[in-house]
Amino acid sequence: DLTTDVNSCSVCGFSCPAVANGTRACADGVCGIGACAVGFDDCDDDLATGCESDLAADPGNCLACGTVCPTPDNGVAGCSSTGCGLGGCNPGYSDCDGDPANGCERTTATDPGNCGGCGIRCGSGSCTGSQCDCSRNVLILADDSSGGSAALGTALTAAGYIVTQSAVPSYQYD
Repeated sequence: DLTTDVNSCSVCGFSCPAVANGTRACADGVCGIGACAVGFDDCDDDLATGCESDLAADPGNCLACGTVCPTPDNGVAGCSSTGCGLGGCNPGYSDCDGDPANGCERTTATDPGNCGGCGIRCGSGSCTGSQCDCSRNVLILADDSSGGSAALGTALTAAGYIVTQSAVPSYQYD
């Protein structure tokens, strides 16, 4: 039957093309999509692309054609088998509280309490470019040796540290 046969649709020997993620069909002599595989749909109504939308992964067609997931703050929309959610965070941001409703709420590029990732603390330093910048200040307590603390101070200064030396030894004898 030239009106329904996918291998002779409209014309003897004319086969309907394969359908990505679906089955081919011939209806009234016109090739089309018979059915989409479970979890897929033909959201663009284009036979050439077949059942192109993975409804459990496409934030532009999440669980149904035309259901567009909202873009979260500082992140990208995501879609799963349960619906819309947070697909990921923009560089320099993280979702540290696990609440997709407020998106990627932490600036991990500059937050010393979440530097480079959630919970990474810089202590007394600061965070720049997702890296902890620790203090380079050093206090050297004077000792009673001839030049011991001075030699140490010179070496630390050469290594880029800011050195402060106490003027007198830091210990007392009774």
